Amino acid sequence: MFIFCFISNALLYGMAIHLFLNSYYNDDYNIFLINSANICITVYSELQIYFDKMYRSFKKNERFEKYITYFENKCNKLFSDKHLIGCVEIVSFGQPCNYTKENLKIENIPHMDFFIYSDRKEDVGPIDKIINFKLPENPEDPKNYEYKKCNFKFITTTLSISNDEQYNLRLYTEKENYFVSNNIFNKDVFSYLIRKQYGIIKDEYNILYKLEIIDQDANVIFLNENDLLILYENNYSIIPSIIPYENENDNPDKQDLSQDLSQDLSQDLSQDLSQDLSQDLTSDYIEVVK
Repeated sequence: MFIFCFISNALLYGMAIHLFLNSYYNDDYNIFLINSANICITVYSELQIYFDKMYRSFKKNERFEKYITYFENKCNKLFSDKHLIGCVEIVSFGQPCNYTKENLKIENIPHMDFFIYSDRKEDVGPIDKIINFKLPENPEDPKNYEYKKCNFKFITTTLSISNDEQYNLRLYTEKENYFVSNNIFNKDVFSYLIRKQYGIIKDEYNILYKLEIIDQDANVIFLNENDLLILYENNYSIIPSIIPYENENDNPDKQDLSQDLSQDLSQDLSQDLSQDLSQDLTSDYIEVVK
């Protein structure tokens, strides 16, 4: 209770002093704040350099080396990202949701655009992100999550929605690596990356964009929302968009194709029937005349 009262009083008195000085000594008060900020930055930088030198000297000293190593291991465990390994992120209508391999079943997932499985082959380094568009039949089988990392990385990947709206999509960072063989990037995935890296929600069904890639050989490649980017172990390819569907009946292209086929078939049948009927009538008429 005493600490709460002390902090409350300190904040109230501090606010009162700030308002008083800002109202009656505005210019001098602003100069004082700027000089104070510069002093704080200088002191912080000098202390950082000093403690960094002390840390390095302690680490070289055999007497303190084991204590430094113990402290580093504790910090690594405290801030470790190992809990992310093995997680599955289901993305539905642009909204990500975390699952585990045990509950990764079709009956538990009413709709899915794609899912991302997180794994890492080494003890340290970024977590590999494996993109899939179809749920495995046996989600707990480790063979369904085997992968190979790419042996290349793009120099830049810039997605432009307009001249004023551009996003530098980071497919490789200190924490995440999307350069995994057989990873497929379409407009759903790019919309997800914009949301994750910039916090901006885009409609993945209506988004229009131009993607500029400077690849590992400094070639400049352009894609749009109708193209797919597919990564392989040593290279990549770009093909026209083929959206994978969990249920083929949900594919609008297939529905349109079925409608077109049914229309064409009905037209052909009508023409054949009319021709046969015309021929029969003509033959009957000739026999009657004879």
